[in-house]
Amino acid sequence: MIVPISSDDKEQFRTIIDAPAKIEAPVVAGQKLGVARILYKDTEIGTVDLIATETVERKTFFGMLWGSVWNFFTFVVKNFA
Repeated sequence: MIVPISSDDKEQFRTIIDAPAKIEAPVVAGQKLGVARILYKDTEIGTVDLIATETVERKTFFGMLWGSVWNFFTFVVKNFA
């Protein structure tokens, strides 16, 4: 959403994100994840759907374990090597 504003009105706008704090996989590209609400002087003037741009598959236990091991060794190499 594009809303033309003057520099005087900039402080009058707010955006409120209405979405879960945590989203668990699987997520499908195009899936609605929440809504952004645009307010002007505390009056809602529009909304925009928050849409996933990519599909994210749910990892298996071993996939999560491997990711954790990989992240640990990457951290060690970057910080101590």
